[in-house]
Amino acid sequence: MSDKKDRNVISEEIAEEQFETLVDFYNIDLSDLDDGDGEVASNSVKNKFIRALRWGLLEVIDGENGVEVKQTLIKEIGGLKELTYTQVNGRARKSLRKITCNYQKMYTLLGVLSGHGAAVYDKMTGRDLSAAEGLALLFLIA
Repeated sequence: MSDKKDRNVISEEIAEEQFETLVDFYNIDLSDLDDGDGEVASNSVKNKFIRALRWGLLEVIDGENGVEVKQTLIKEIGGLKELTYTQVNGRARKSLRKITCNYQKMYTLLGVLSGHGAAVYDKMTGRDLSAAEGLALLFLIA
């Protein structure tokens, strides 16, 4: 994968549409990510998420169960090839109430939504982990 263009499995337009579907569904205001650096943080999260969509690592699915996100793993984890994240719900939010570490919050939230638990993220690396963390940031401000 030396040429970045070889990685893209969907167009930028389709990736933007999928991103907007997720952001609109959760009524996410990306400025909630900004901490005084203007648009730097929100642009970084958006760009990371769109890159993961274009590379086929993430897919936003607007179906009969509402909006879900499928993550296709580059490196299988114990035979696991993909994760499907259901909608953020109260149970998932409550699972975060006593956690102070931001990374643990992300992995716990994703683990609840995927049904695979937080431990799967201990074994995730590289672009798989980066895609998951980008999704988690959006879910945390949803």
